[in-house]
Amino acid sequence: MSWFDFYSVKRWMNKLVAKGKGSASTQRVFLCYFGRFCHFVKETPDQLIEERKLHLRSDDEFLRRKHEELVEKFSTTLRDRGKASPNTVATAVAAVRSFYKANYMPLIEVSVPTPYPVRQAKVPTLKELRAMVDVCDNKKDILAKAWILCQAESGMSNVDLHKLELKSYSAEFGYIGEQLKNGTVPLHIHIVREKTIASGLGHYDTFFGERAVEALKEYVNFSKPCLFDVSDRTIQLKIREISMKAGVGSEEVPVRPYDLRKYFNTRLKLAGLNETICEYFMGHSLGRVKGAYFVPPVMELRKIYTRYYPYISIGNRS
Repeated sequence: MSWFDFYSVKRWMNKLVAKGKGSASTQRVFLCYFGRFCHFVKETPDQLIEERKLHLRSDDEFLRRKHEELVEKFSTTLRDRGKASPNTVATAVAAVRSFYKANYMPLIEVSVPTPYPVRQAKVPTLKELRAMVDVCDNKKDILAKAWILCQAESGMSNVDLHKLELKSYSAEFGYIGEQLKNGTVPLHIHIVREKTIASGLGHYDTFFGERAVEALKEYVNFSKPCLFDVSDRTIQLKIREISMKAGVGSEEVPVRPYDLRKYFNTRLKLAGLNETICEYFMGHSLGRVKGAYFVPPVMELRKIYTRYYPYISIGNRS
């Protein structure tokens, strides 16, 4: 049976889409956690709503708040038995609350753990990034080298890097594959991003600099469609391994792909790059008004990127 066979779920998803929050990734995450909640309480979505209606008519305060208590027990089970992080628990509860709200049965006063970073971040310095790249100078690690340089020089997320194809198009410079073969530097990347459509801008532009392009030429297999034809798990483990091999990260605090994105943000903002442009390069939401009015020409962005590239580049080969 499909989730969309339940009227309550169909109404929920339609409301998310209407609010601009119904991207495919959001739906997948919310439905995943909501499914776990239904399994926990042993009821279908429609049964939950019907039961909630009956309970809210009761004079018994405890009965009226039964579903709030169920959600709290669910969050406790996730945290204690499932060993879920506070961030994961908060997301799961947000999904369940969203379901009830979309069906006009909002929950009241649900206590959940406050989200907080549960992992220490290790944002590499320019010198440390260079050390990581230097230990990749062999055929075995050309994937890691290409990924490190592409992410550090573009600020792109893992998701967006994974979906890049050699036929990803740039109106100004042609396909990524063509740009690589033609030696176009910096190489222009245009990304359509579902996550930021609600903010008034569902796309962004960024670039790969000289060192990233060099690494891609060594790594890319032009017979395959994807730039990085590997799983996210493979990338996570490889970057972790390289960071420890270079003496930059440790078992407790390794460098992760997301930290390379932080490197891009940190270096450019410290160098004085306009915050809006930096956020745009990374594909961050700019807000509805700014997102609707900030539409920078690619050629101007390319000039700005070239001007600030020395602040993120590890330099030429020695």
